[in-house]
Amino acid sequence: MALLKLLKQDAYNFQSQKYKVQAKYKAKWRFFHLLQEQNSDNKSFLDRFNNCVNVVEHCGDSIVDYEDIEKELTELSLTQEIATDKQMKTAKPTAQDKLLGVAYLMCSDKHRFVKMVEDTDNAYWVGWDEYPKSVNDAYYCICKWSNDQKKLITMGSTNDGLH
Repeated sequence: MALLKLLKQDAYNFQSQKYKVQAKYKAKWRFFHLLQEQNSDNKSFLDRFNNCVNVVEHCGDSIVDYEDIEKELTELSLTQEIATDKQMKTAKPTAQDKLLGVAYLMCSDKHRFVKMVEDTDNAYWVGWDEYPKSVNDAYYCICKWSNDQKKLITMGSTNDGLH
């Protein structure tokens, strides 16, 4: 395990040798252009996704921005000016968890999970927020998702997407 950490650190340090702004840009570009290939299993894609997040953070950047954190504070009826340090420290990881959960869902294989994304989006429009609140939530939903058209025809039922 220690060897793996050293190898990762070495890879990150190579990335850090670049011009800092360029390294941040490239790390974020890779994150925002990440897509699960059709033949990629869910666990492998989760590892790739988390690696992209780790590289962005290693470059000294964050996936969330001021607006994401401000939205979390607003949901608590707070602003940055009146929030305590503890509330601020809680708002950022919460905002990041939500953003990464949705990002993981949106990056998932479109061939397998397009119906799940559509159903989640449609539910939101009628007042049900079923978007994942973390990467773990998104991963769990994707692993449990069932959209087998043969079952739909055979059983004659509608598919809510989860087993």
